[in-house]
Amino acid sequence: EIIDNGDLKIVSDLLIDKIDTWIKLTYTIDDKGKIDFSMDFKPGKQGMPEIPRLGLLFVLNDADSLEYYGKGDFENYCDRNTSAFVGKYSGAVSGQYFAYIRPQENGYRTDTRWLEIGEKDEKLKFEASTPFSFSALHIPTEQLDQGTKKNYHHTIDIHPEKETYLHIDMKQMGVGGDNSWGARTHEPYLIPSKNYMFKFSVKPVE
Repeated sequence: EIIDNGDLKIVSDLLIDKIDTWIKLTYTIDDKGKIDFSMDFKPGKQGMPEIPRLGLLFVLNDADSLEYYGKGDFENYCDRNTSAFVGKYSGAVSGQYFAYIRPQENGYRTDTRWLEIGEKDEKLKFEASTPFSFSALHIPTEQLDQGTKKNYHHTIDIHPEKETYLHIDMKQMGVGGDNSWGARTHEPYLIPSKNYMFKFSVKPVE
């Protein structure tokens, strides 16, 4: 629909069948190409387990340069970021991946105020009113997910792709594993199953 100021508003309702949960996505696009995203998450069942991450995935073409203002310049998570300091950092998407012997989620950045990603003439800027988290890799999450115990991956199983897989998250749960490995994530770093509203914007960089 066209709203009063001439912007275009698109609303999509997505159903996650297994947990009977709806996600409402609202896109508001202005005449300069800026898109305001709003994600409204409402769990459909009581007593659901914690949410691993809450955000959106973008698949970008020809985007290997990034610059951001947030915690860095190494990967950090909500329960592993006190040694990372907020600052302005830049680099290549191809340099974000760390080759763990057992492939796993990596390259994450927390407490981000803004992120610019892309090349000179095709650069996008992501911003939010509150700090957000992100990861940008040439590797889809499916390659990093171990799946079943019979499907363990190793470094040689990772095959970077041309596309950039960009996660823009309200939050991702903490790593946990304080006892070398195996210990659950502490409660302050979990994402309880409840209502959430996540808002951010993306616009072309002139």
